[in-house]
This record gives sequence, C-alpha cells and structure tokens, in this order.
Amino acid sequence: MKFKLLLITIFASTFSFAQSVTADAKIENALCKNWKIVAYEMFGTVNQLEANEVNDHILLNKDYTATITEHGVTTNGKWSTNAGMKHIAFLPNNSKTRRVYNIVSNNGNEIKVNYQDSTLVKRIYHLKAQ
Repeated sequence: MKFKLLLITIFASTFSFAQSVTADAKIENALCKNWKIVAYEMFGTVNQLEANEVNDHILLNKDYTATITEHGVTTNGKWSTNAGMKHIAFLPNNSKTRRVYNIVSNNGNEIKVNYQDSTLVKRIYHLKAQ
C-alpha cells in the first residue's frame, strides 16, 4: 500500500512540474516572440506574401504553447527547441505529426527558418519580431 501511495505521489508531482515549465531566460529572449512572416524563399527566389498571407505569423509563448497562422489558417499547439536553439519543433493540437523549422539565422529581431513540407518542398521563411 505504501508503495502505491509513493508512486501516486511521484506521478502527481512529476505531472504538476511538467505543467509549470516555462522557457528559461536565454530561450525566452531569443525565441519567445510574435514572429511576423514577411517573405519566404522557394527554389532560390524570395517571394512576397499574397493577400491571404499578409497576417501570417508564428507566436511562441513562454509556456511552450504556440499559434501559427499560415495562408490565413490558424493552428494552435506546443513548441520546443534544443539546447543550442538550432530548430523549433511545433506539434499541432489536432495532429501527432511534428513540424520542424531549422533556424538558419537569428539576430534577435529577425529570424530565418528552413521548413521542408511533406511533399519535400523547402521554404525559408523570413520572420520579423513584432
């Protein structure tokens, strides 16, 4: 009985800790922003946004929740990064498939991320902090 009680206590404390995780200061300063998509590159050509893309953005919150708006369609989910902040992984709430955006450059206010979709088309998104 004591063993079961111990397991329940450990599980509950682990679960409550997992729910309260927030980004550390380094990640927060570098990535936790509302990133407006200002342009994207495909096949070596920089393309300006079309009418249905002008409000597209990626919002990365301190609690690792995220909102991505692409082509006017908004998706909510969770995001993560690695220790070196070389990529941003996004897991939509309505899917089990992660999207991985490789960070090409980040100067604090502007970021470029490389994304390859399921059809193997690669895009480099140019983002600017709002």
